[in-house]
Amino acid sequence: MNRDVFSAAGTIRSAYDEVDWDATPLGHPSTWSVTLRDTVDLMLHSKFAMTLLWGPEFVLVYNEAYVPVIGDKHPSALGRPAREAFPEAWDVIGPLMRQARETGVATHVIDQKLPLFRHGFLEDCYFSYSYSPVRGPSGEIEGVIDVMMETTREMAVSRRSELIVQLADALLPAQSREDAVRRAIEVLTRSDTDLASAVIGPLEATDAEPTNSRRLVMDLGAASGEERLALDVVLSPGLVVDDHTTAFVKVIADTIGRALDRVAAMEAERRAGELTRQLAETLQRSLLPEVTSPERFEMAVRYQAASEQAQIGGDWYDVFPLSDGSLAFAVGDVSGHDREAAAAMAQVRNLLRGISFTQPDSPGLVMQALDRALEGLGVGAVATALFARLDERPDGIEMRWSNAGHPAPILLCADGSAQLLETAPELMLGVDGASPRRDHVTPLAPGDAVVCYTDGLVERRDRGVHEGMNELLALLQGYTHLSSDALCDLIATFATDAEDDVAVLVLRAR
Repeated sequence: MNRDVFSAAGTIRSAYDEVDWDATPLGHPSTWSVTLRDTVDLMLHSKFAMTLLWGPEFVLVYNEAYVPVIGDKHPSALGRPAREAFPEAWDVIGPLMRQARETGVATHVIDQKLPLFRHGFLEDCYFSYSYSPVRGPSGEIEGVIDVMMETTREMAVSRRSELIVQLADALLPAQSREDAVRRAIEVLTRSDTDLASAVIGPLEATDAEPTNSRRLVMDLGAASGEERLALDVVLSPGLVVDDHTTAFVKVIADTIGRALDRVAAMEAERRAGELTRQLAETLQRSLLPEVTSPERFEMAVRYQAASEQAQIGGDWYDVFPLSDGSLAFAVGDVSGHDREAAAAMAQVRNLLRGISFTQPDSPGLVMQALDRALEGLGVGAVATALFARLDERPDGIEMRWSNAGHPAPILLCADGSAQLLETAPELMLGVDGASPRRDHVTPLAPGDAVVCYTDGLVERRDRGVHEGMNELLALLQGYTHLSSDALCDLIATFATDAEDDVAVLVLRAR
């Protein structure tokens, strides 16, 4: 009981030391229960954002990774009841905390909007989180632990991507400058989540240096002999004004400016098609995560838009850590090639992230939960997907995976051999929410690599998926020694005549 319970607090150790714990409902740490001390120690050693909500007042004790989540509420939130620390969100989170404490049943929320005062204003924030009861030795519930992941950025990318696509679609039929301006304003003023107001008017009549920090003015340009126009927007009060937000408004202005050029030059279809193609590929890539190789693995990814496709698609890959410390990855393809497919892809990917992070079960169970969520939430998406988790074992890496109707991955062994990891077929996601999902286990020795891809890589009008997979396997068999990045470059040569979007993920055990 004399051990230093705050020894793993890291950079916030001084904040812990400055708290007058005797004045808090928890009392001096020397009087804390064994359960509380052990749970605090576990939490402080975690690299994921976590907080304890202890006792009937849900007193906050959190770790270093949680500080960026609450911003300037730190350090005053330490040792305070949650109701005092989060009064602006209490009506939402309070009942969920009480539910976990009173019923003993964990809560699970995905991409929930929780406005927070954390940077001097009420900011629109989004989180996936789970409140789980913490029991003492005799089974009584002493407190609640919150394991969470902020998804504000992901939600903004998805939402803004949808708006840009809607804007591009709305501008396609425009036949005049006035028509284009009217159509743009109709789209931009449908929702105030990102833009509180939007006006397009003469540039000369617009204040080029607005004093309101939330007001942005963008020059839309003009065709020869026409008056220059400007986009004048005021950002919603719940947004953080940063480079990402400014870039979003610049994309809006660029979209409108291009449409104005198109109608002025009487080349509507050609210019609009090129605009949509460029935006679709940019937005598709913005939905895909940046992948860096973890310590035990060498990773590389590629995304290639279909050469004949002028819409956003549903192909994706993802790599992320789980709350138990293991690494997960996924490759999938939502049916369709339009904004609905892109929006559905973002939902499927975020649901998979949230479910697997808060409930790091076997991949088969995670996929079952994802299937139920898609059905229960009415997402309406049909998708193929492969989801895997990687766990370190004494004799190497264990890849445990589940396949929902997706093309079989390819295993490239360090000894030069290669094989398709084919399994009994299972239904695609979104077909039957009650469909069982199986786990498959593949050991990875140092030097072994796994190649995952979407069907656009192997399917052609004159060639089926299975024939294409065998041709890809034959190509890779002679190059198992290549690095992950070099393998992706080799696979790109196989995709030069692809008729659909292609996503590729290559992972090699070190």
